[in-house]
Amino acid sequence: MESAHLTDEILQDYIFTKVLDENAAKHIANCNHCMAQLEAYQVLFSSLKTLPEEIFSFDTTSLVMQKIETQRKKQKIALYLFYALLPGVVLLPIYFILPMLAAVFNIQSINSASMFLLITGALGIVLFLVIDMFRTQKEKEMQFSL
Repeated sequence: MESAHLTDEILQDYIFTKVLDENAAKHIANCNHCMAQLEAYQVLFSSLKTLPEEIFSFDTTSLVMQKIETQRKKQKIALYLFYALLPGVVLLPIYFILPMLAAVFNIQSINSASMFLLITGALGIVLFLVIDMFRTQKEKEMQFSL
């Protein structure tokens, strides 16, 4: 018989899974203390199963759903804020970079058609990336919902 007894976790795991390694099985067979602990846990867990389920005086489902809705509203506000700031984040650097580009390429001035094409191209790229980001997010949500 070993001097160290089995831990409570091993004994409780055995009660739930009915699986025990060889050394632990031999120890329980030879150790009265561990056998008594195992029987005590079995009595405890069987008596816990006979207790009636707790009934709350409030509706937990509605509380959880309210919390979820609040979180969704926060996410929508953050998304709208992102969309509101996106044009500024894209257009402001373009506005400041255009004179530098004109100087680098020895262009005297950038006409409105070039400016329109540059801004449209930048917005198209940003829009493509945002759409791709949301499509990827929806695919991940669909994987978790299955």
